[in-house]
Amino acid sequence: MALKKLLNKGTVYKRSDNRWGGMVSYHDEQGVYRRKSFCAPTKKAVLKKIGDYIEAFKREVAEADETKKPLRKSMQKWLEVFQYGTVERATHDRKEDCAKRYIYPRIGDSIISEVAAADLSGILSQMMIEG
Repeated sequence: MALKKLLNKGTVYKRSDNRWGGMVSYHDEQGVYRRKSFCAPTKKAVLKKIGDYIEAFKREVAEADETKKPLRKSMQKWLEVFQYGTVERATHDRKEDCAKRYIYPRIGDSIISEVAAADLSGILSQMMIEG
């Protein structure tokens, strides 16, 4: 899934009805070109609206980037959104229990993009030694 991408910092223009307008262009999650328009009686008000929108846009993009989230948060979301309802209730409960019991205590707070295959191999080896 692609992330939303801001294409410009906004443009401001004087409209024919003596009001001020503004526009911000971006690509949505599917890569489709979109625009968000603003209108206000003063240029300063339009610039404020554009600034507020861009800040909210950047926050939303940062929150949507799974690679920067802790494994615990992302895996819990995966269990709730993608697994719940697609597998039997007992299977879902077992997956959730295994995650809480074995995965979260060891690497739950690690950032997803920093977890490597060697880390997982080490964890499996340690669990086998412990029994």
